[in-house]
Amino acid sequence: MWHLVKHFFEDITHYDGKLWQTIHPLLTQPGFITQQFLLGKRASYLNPVRLFIFLNFIFFFLVLSLPTFKTGAENGPTVITDKAAQDTILQALNTTATDFKEEIKLSPHVKVTSAIVYQTPQQYDSAQLALEPQKRDSRLRHYLTLKWIGFVEEVKKDPAAAGEKTGEIFLHNAAKLTFLFVIICSCLLYLLYYRQHRLMVNHALFAIHLACTFLLLSIAMLAADYLPFGTYLVAALFLYGNYYFYRSLRVVYGQGRAKTALKFVLINLFLLIGMSFGLLANALVSLMSLKG
Repeated sequence: MWHLVKHFFEDITHYDGKLWQTIHPLLTQPGFITQQFLLGKRASYLNPVRLFIFLNFIFFFLVLSLPTFKTGAENGPTVITDKAAQDTILQALNTTATDFKEEIKLSPHVKVTSAIVYQTPQQYDSAQLALEPQKRDSRLRHYLTLKWIGFVEEVKKDPAAAGEKTGEIFLHNAAKLTFLFVIICSCLLYLLYYRQHRLMVNHALFAIHLACTFLLLSIAMLAADYLPFGTYLVAALFLYGNYYFYRSLRVVYGQGRAKTALKFVLINLFLLIGMSFGLLANALVSLMSLKG
């Protein structure tokens, strides 16, 4: 294991400082590194996939290590312990079937209430066995309902611990969303620049370099948040990231300002939709993973 770790970091930092030779133009010259790779000039720069994985590790290590909440430079993490808010959540989760009696009567075909009505998996399974086979929930609904009931049980036991554990699972799974970003971006580039007859691997190379830049900017944002006037610095980095994306498209694909701006907006729109679904799916998986 030590040999593998040592070899990995040597690949990153050795070879005449390839790490710094790659990161500097990657941040300051939009599209330059991608152009160099497409021209076959790759010896002076790090492998993009290896750099992408390395930056993913660094970013999510910092996210999981740094305090989540901050009230000021002199204060540490702030944990919200609003007893009234916790009581409200527990009261809602303790709602019984009787409280939903009218809703069930008005909407007899809405089965989603079963996840709220039953307090334990045993109650739910017993109710399902009492039904005729054709009237029972599907396997998927049965699985999701049991997961939800398990989540509710965990929240009832300790709302703070359940929230913290769910957040940790969410962040661990979020690392996979960067790969989703590369896939969606590559496909969109292939469709929008179809007439240039570029190989998919070239679009994927652009997307990986772009993702590396965004990871570097995100790491800078994490650090900026702990500096005076960090909010303004984070906003400046965010604006620079958008400019970098637009400028990279112009440099690599060589189209005019109007066409590039239109495609920039379209790519961002579809990326927003795709990543939103990814985040929603991640949130659901995190909740369902809390129990069992």
